[in-house]
Amino acid sequence: MSEKKGDTPRVLRLRNMQYSDITFCLLTLNRTPWVKRSLLSIRDYCPTKHSIKILSQGQPSPQLIEFVTDLDENIELITSPVNLGCGGGRQLLSERVTSPFTMMLDDDMYLTDGAIVHALNAFQENKSIGAVSMPQYDLDGRIVSLGGTHMIIEDGVIRFQRPRLNFQDDLIEVEYVDAGAMLYRTEMRESFSWDPEMLDFEDEDKSLQILRDGKWKQAIVPKGRLIHDRSWLGRNPTYERKRLDGLAWRRAYRSFRAKWRLRLDLRSHLLYEVVYPTLTLTRCQRLMTALNRFIQMRKMNAICELSSS
Repeated sequence: MSEKKGDTPRVLRLRNMQYSDITFCLLTLNRTPWVKRSLLSIRDYCPTKHSIKILSQGQPSPQLIEFVTDLDENIELITSPVNLGCGGGRQLLSERVTSPFTMMLDDDMYLTDGAIVHALNAFQENKSIGAVSMPQYDLDGRIVSLGGTHMIIEDGVIRFQRPRLNFQDDLIEVEYVDAGAMLYRTEMRESFSWDPEMLDFEDEDKSLQILRDGKWKQAIVPKGRLIHDRSWLGRNPTYERKRLDGLAWRRAYRSFRAKWRLRLDLRSHLLYEVVYPTLTLTRCQRLMTALNRFIQMRKMNAICELSSS
């Protein structure tokens, strides 16, 4: 993969992009089997006119090119010689979208029957809602994410509070929805942008931008359902080590704090152990020291009891 500064993304192939109600935007990096399943789920379960934009971070595999060529869908496949990250990739994909709705969909995220219908109904009945996501389930049918959460800001700290989910509700308003499974009104892109400096804090950054703008609300659609296929985990250790770049995450967190003058409640945040591994290690060492002291005291007590008897 080239790393030259002058490298820019290019369109590998482009079909005639006819009018669509929804433009699906997918990022992928060396996960061809998963993105193929995601594309098939769009074909099978999106009942409205739609088009698809795929950004391959690096040269796409021949299998993906062949699959996209044969799939009877309106697809634009873009290749970037440099990994733009999620923020940069989503920003590129969202440019020049003309459909009323845009959906960011991770390449390991699959639609199910009725998901898009429930989401579009929520938009139709609630004109102030700008973006929605849906509960996500694993391949065994267990719920793994609600698709969004409440975001509470107090004393310069952002905390997350799980909403009470009633699956009979049409929607539940929240302050944060997952970017990797986010369907939104395309006109809402005037209220936020995807910041490539934020790395995995881009969801928080995006949500804060929308809150600051004040024009749109976000929501979970409980009646919808997405599949989050994490079966790729552990299959590519080199890729995983690259993703779990603690230095890059710490730089992103510093950028986030400088931008918003806010900090996350990192001890309850998913990335705490990556952002502050030394603090986590210190905490573990203290726990091990306390445990060892407890064991030694039990041993001493047992010896004393034996001696006295």
